[in-house]
Amino acid sequence: MQNRLIVLGLGLLVILVGLDWYSKYYFDTNFYYGQSVAVLGEKFLQWTLVYNYGFSFSIGSDYPNLMRIVVGSFATLVGVYLTYISSKTFAYPHSTFSEKVTAFAQICVAAGAFGNGVERILFGRVIDFIHFTFGESWSFAVFNLADVWINIGIYIIVINYIVTYLKNRQG
Repeated sequence: MQNRLIVLGLGLLVILVGLDWYSKYYFDTNFYYGQSVAVLGEKFLQWTLVYNYGFSFSIGSDYPNLMRIVVGSFATLVGVYLTYISSKTFAYPHSTFSEKVTAFAQICVAAGAFGNGVERILFGRVIDFIHFTFGESWSFAVFNLADVWINIGIYIIVINYIVTYLKNRQG
């Protein structure tokens, strides 16, 4: 059972990273820079190809390339570490359900770290293409699937923590 969980966890990691990299390849080869196509309504969800030379929300886009490579390397190492501790959790026969949920969430975060980290090391930037807007007045940062995986993982960790805390508090 435990080996099957390790294989499933690593399989999920490969699938999530693969989806991220394929989606970036698709948009980079089928869109021109700045092209925006409405997906859900004219002013809600668009596919918009941009290159993010910074980090979250393009912070640090004016940093030297070496700094971006260092950050990409760090993100990749975080992904390796999260994959390692998640595999140990899946391998340990006495892991609780909550610990396994956290390990699953860590795999999601690791996939996002790998997806963006390796791309940043190789190219000095990441491809972003998911763009939410609300009418004419509000536009959210353009992001990619790696960012989605990281956020899903973090949400699962927070929700799992709250549920576990409330269960333990009740007794």
